[in-house]
Amino acid sequence: MQTITAKVQVSVDHTVTVQLPSEVKAGEYEIVLVLSDAPSSDTQASETIPISSDQDNTMTEAWERWIQEVEQLTLKPAATNSEYSQHLIEKYRQQGLEL
Repeated sequence: MQTITAKVQVSVDHTVTVQLPSEVKAGEYEIVLVLSDAPSSDTQASETIPISSDQDNTMTEAWERWIQEVEQLTLKPAATNSEYSQHLIEKYRQQGLEL
């Protein structure tokens, strides 16, 4: 899955034209459009804004590497209450307290 963020122009006939980055292969895709509450007033009707997803690709790759590293971590069992209590008692004794 890839996320591409860009400003687009909606024409009077309610169509949207988007130039995708060259990394996107031709074919059929399912897309999700999220529109802001109001149209931007600083775009012109004939304006086409190219989209670059290099930063998105880099971020996606970084997250995928991180997830793979986390999945390979070994889990240590959580300390039980009795182990924690023993640890506290030992710590207090090292500080000279008699229990």
